[in-house]
Amino acid sequence: MSKFNSRKALARIKELDLELENVIKEKRDTTLFDYVKWIGRFGFDEMPLCEADILVLCVVSYFEFSTVMEGLTEIRLKDTLAYSLLDKVKLMITGGDMGNTNIYRSACESKRFGNLLIKNYVNDYSEDPPIQFSALTFYSDTGFNVICYRGTDSTIAGWKENFMISFMRTEAQERAENYARKLIDGQSDWYIAGHSKGGNLALCAALNLPQWQFAFVKHVFLLDGPGLCPEVMDEKEIKRIDPVTTRVIPEYDVIGKLFEPKITDTKIIKSFRRGINQHSLASWLVEHGNLSTVKSNSPGSNILNEIVDSWIKSVDLEGRKKFVNELFDSMSVDGVTDLSLVHPDYYGNVVIKLTKKSKDTKRILGEIPRKIFLDGVFDDFEQKKSIFTKKQFEFLFAGGLALFGLIMILASRLLYEITSIFIIAVIISLQAFILIRRIIIEKHVGETARLRIILLIGLAGILAVLLLKPTALSVFGSVIFGLLFAVYSYTLFERISLAKTRFLKVFAMVDFFLSIGFAVSFFIMPEKYVFILGIIAGAHLIVEALFRTIYLIVYYIKDKAHGKVYENL
Repeated sequence: MSKFNSRKALARIKELDLELENVIKEKRDTTLFDYVKWIGRFGFDEMPLCEADILVLCVVSYFEFSTVMEGLTEIRLKDTLAYSLLDKVKLMITGGDMGNTNIYRSACESKRFGNLLIKNYVNDYSEDPPIQFSALTFYSDTGFNVICYRGTDSTIAGWKENFMISFMRTEAQERAENYARKLIDGQSDWYIAGHSKGGNLALCAALNLPQWQFAFVKHVFLLDGPGLCPEVMDEKEIKRIDPVTTRVIPEYDVIGKLFEPKITDTKIIKSFRRGINQHSLASWLVEHGNLSTVKSNSPGSNILNEIVDSWIKSVDLEGRKKFVNELFDSMSVDGVTDLSLVHPDYYGNVVIKLTKKSKDTKRILGEIPRKIFLDGVFDDFEQKKSIFTKKQFEFLFAGGLALFGLIMILASRLLYEITSIFIIAVIISLQAFILIRRIIIEKHVGETARLRIILLIGLAGILAVLLLKPTALSVFGSVIFGLLFAVYSYTLFERISLAKTRFLKVFAMVDFFLSIGFAVSFFIMPEKYVFILGIIAGAHLIVEALFRTIYLIVYYIKDKAHGKVYENL
């Protein structure tokens, strides 16, 4: 699509309203709501369709017009406003209204958007099988039509269908393709657009149009939508639609980076929100009809995208399918069908239920923290056969617990301080190794490497403070031991889910809660009591190590005699 002529637009406004023209000049980064107010008095015959208009129409597509369209085949957008004021038009979006309603109502009241004709409205929903599909077409009196696919709403079925694109073609994708095939003809200029999941549906629809129909598609807009799973769909077809496709993603982008489609005209748009909330269309900024863009994504989102990519690549199609099914089985409890209606405790209960699922799901959940903190450094080692058998490793683990417990019992103030310095030095060394590895992989100092450099500088600063201020060492030492017990409790949480017998599960649960208690106590305990707490915690670890050793010896002998597979604690 050609660049919108903002000078011409400003000149036209100046003829009518000098004050408004000055306001727009002063405010370069304009919200979509401001844009609708600014451009709304002009029809498409006076100022042609532009990128910002597409964003506005995709915002409108998130509103449900089922009640409005009862008995009707078409309606002007401006005529839906009366239904909206009677609460008969519902906003179908995850995360709540972030300004979408103001944009929709202003569009209805405007000359530019209000006269658009809505036809072919579809709103399909099913829990089993999971289907969430909605689309509508805007018809202009000036000869162009825009197909808009709605993104994900707050229903669990809609979110499950999102996850399903990682291992199969979904029903919504097929319906999106059929929707476009039925409508596109040679009598008008056609545009295809969608945001989030709608962007994925727009991509699928464009890719699967017969060539004679695609010839009438003027442009395709993919607004922060995921791409295609390469194991399921052929990405090579994207080259066919690339010349007439624009992809728009926010600075902090997560959704649009999933199976990222390789589109030449990819624009990174500014947003007035932060983090994942930049996914909201209503937060995107424009300049007189053109997008307000930046050159690169934010470093924080780049790191998150690398973690997600490495996680997806580590799980095959069957593993993804199993994980998604078990995840949403855990979410679809107690009759919950809509995430906008759940209590905050709901998500904690989902995590607990996931720990009772298959080993594959537990493994996937356990990998996420390691991907975040270790950057996949040890993935190659984990894939190779360990130099220790499972039995030998468990004996070494018990021995390590006993040794650490003995150190804590015998620890003096000086030993706590030395331990603190040693641990922070080990962390710095590990992060330095991860940084060098990242630079070698990327062959340059990228955004991820720069963030790790900042982390290293911060850690080095902490180490300098510890060395120069002895009083800080004792406080930091208790924090370090608190963190160690917190990490240990995390490993015990994994063991609870993996335990095959009730006895082992109860033992792991008791150990888990005790470790959590020690972690919290080290964080909040006054300094003069830390050493007493250390003696108690050390004694606990020695007793635990002794119990593990006895269990390993007795049950190993017993299992070996009966030819059973070795079971670890």
